[in-house]
Amino acid sequence: MNDAKTRLIASVSHELRTPINSLIGFLNSASASNKLSQELKEEFIIPSLSTAKIQHFIISDIIDFANANTSKIKPDIKVINLRKTIKELIQIFEVQCLHKQIKLEFDYSSDLPSYMKTDPVRLAQILMNMLG
Repeated sequence: MNDAKTRLIASVSHELRTPINSLIGFLNSASASNKLSQELKEEFIIPSLSTAKIQHFIISDIIDFANANTSKIKPDIKVINLRKTIKELIQIFEVQCLHKQIKLEFDYSSDLPSYMKTDPVRLAQILMNMLG
């Protein structure tokens, strides 16, 4: 029974990830477009993009949970720009914080390396869970 639940979670999660990826791609294009006003982007496109990215991370967490039960998690180690990664994650949460009138601040330690080898998806999931 546990295997059936794990397969179901993985299947449903994969079905959810595809439209979320399409939505993120569309919203990224819309936010970069010169045809839309900055006001429209700030009021609708950027908050929607932030929410879609959070949903993507949640779905990834669900897939990882399902895969952990089947021993299918394999890290994808890459060299990443750590400061850029953190900045992008902070930007995702800034929109939500603004709507809730919460001030979000982050200070980089001088010891924080600019680049590091890690699995960027797993790192983002960990940081999103810490911020959430």
